[in-house]
Amino acid sequence: MAAGRLDQRLQFLVRVEQEDGSGNFEGAFVPQFEMAANRKILRGSETIMAGRLQNVQNVILTVRNCENARRITAGWKAQDIRSGAEYAIHEDPQLSDDRLWLEFLAQSGVAVG
Repeated sequence: MAAGRLDQRLQFLVRVEQEDGSGNFEGAFVPQFEMAANRKILRGSETIMAGRLQNVQNVILTVRNCENARRITAGWKAQDIRSGAEYAIHEDPQLSDDRLWLEFLAQSGVAVG
């Protein structure tokens, strides 16, 4: 993949348990880092969920193989800096054949975390 195809700017977030001040803990997504990425749209599907139509978009996100990117795991969230679109990351990144890129499956239009 050519570096020029990294046309998305994504922020990656991880869920951490935080105290709410009353002694209770709740999970909140905390930003970890931003990086350029490529988004390859796979195939949309419409699912009836809780009595309403929901649009789900499967994508493959590709980022450079670097120390930060290797921290990403299933359960993280990616958010497009420009559009605000959120992607639930469903798998740990897979190394490309040339070992320069990491690719992982993500979905928009679903509950994250």
